[in-house]
Amino acid sequence: MYRSKEEATQAPRGTEAVIADFSDKPSLATALRGVESVYLVCSPIPELVQLEANMIEACEAAGARRIVLNSALGAGDYDKSFPSWHRKVEDKLKATKMAYTICRTASCKMS
Repeated sequence: MYRSKEEATQAPRGTEAVIADFSDKPSLATALRGVESVYLVCSPIPELVQLEANMIEACEAAGARRIVLNSALGAGDYDKSFPSWHRKVEDKLKATKMAYTICRTASCKMS
């Protein structure tokens, strides 16, 4: 999923790219047609909770069966600060009837 046609040109060869935006609910519905699983990750911005909530709701409406949420280390431990945003999204996801996986990664190293 890409926010613009220009960004979609960067999709890996052999993949299907769709244009949508977390803040544009109708575009999410279109992008999710026929999708069974979603890997959900959003930039660390103040609107994160609302944007990811939009996607969760769109997934439910579209009949997606699973969401893999890229959360944050400490999301369950802090009531304030950035990790708490992720906790709110985790709680919303847990309240759905969809299957889910929550990843609370500390960091990734590539070699």
